[in-house]
Amino acid sequence: MKDFHTTASLSNKKTVAMCSQPDQETAALQQPDTHPVCRKENGETDLFANAIRLPSESSAARTILKSSAWRASGQLVIGTNPGRLIQIDSELEYKVALILSVKPDLADLREQVCFKWFDQTGKSHSHFFDFVITCKSGERTAVIVKEASRLRSERLRREIKMIGAQAVPNFADRVIVVTQRDINAIDLHNAKLLHDVRHPDLEADEAAVAVTNGLVGAATIADLSAMMEMGGRGFRALARLIRRQALVLLHHEVVSHGSFVRRVI
Repeated sequence: MKDFHTTASLSNKKTVAMCSQPDQETAALQQPDTHPVCRKENGETDLFANAIRLPSESSAARTILKSSAWRASGQLVIGTNPGRLIQIDSELEYKVALILSVKPDLADLREQVCFKWFDQTGKSHSHFFDFVITCKSGERTAVIVKEASRLRSERLRREIKMIGAQAVPNFADRVIVVTQRDINAIDLHNAKLLHDVRHPDLEADEAAVAVTNGLVGAATIADLSAMMEMGGRGFRALARLIRRQALVLLHHEVVSHGSFVRRVI
């Protein structure tokens, strides 16, 4: 999927990938649960060894307000078994979080991260970045999510500029502003799919690897799924390979049975 085309970007570098070093918790979120079914000391199978576990708590530095007739809020679980809870303060934040959470170079994603900044009079303020993402290269990007209409405010634009100037480079490598205009419908659709299929299916995943290992050129997901003979489980396993970027789409399109994919060399 393509990166956001940001409405605003503040950085002390010419180009910085949206990516930071994974901590142990994040590494656990990224790795699929591949443990075989455990057996008890008496030899019986432990049916709950690979059961879905409750996610870790949110790391948000502030409490998200409840939904109302004029605003939406909610929660999203990223990563796999157990994963971590992400608090969402608007529908736009939900969309942004989904797209960020399936980025293949993502090492960590945190929401509502507090940053202390100073205005022109020297007074201290707290700004809560909607998201701070880090990638495997160690670089950090602080994300501000705003409706495009709010950026018409000159005061808000000045404030964002001051926050960005103080955050870079010690807090983050760059600060970006994302609005609804930056959300690509294809990327959002695919992010929802890749999020939904994040939990591993060992048998299907092994079959998907087996049928794609010898892939030369491109093939449709339908053809590869047919070779697996596992129905919907096969489609989902192939989608997980796309999530891991073991497979890539030949074209920027909605992932479907008719999509052509190729191996990443």
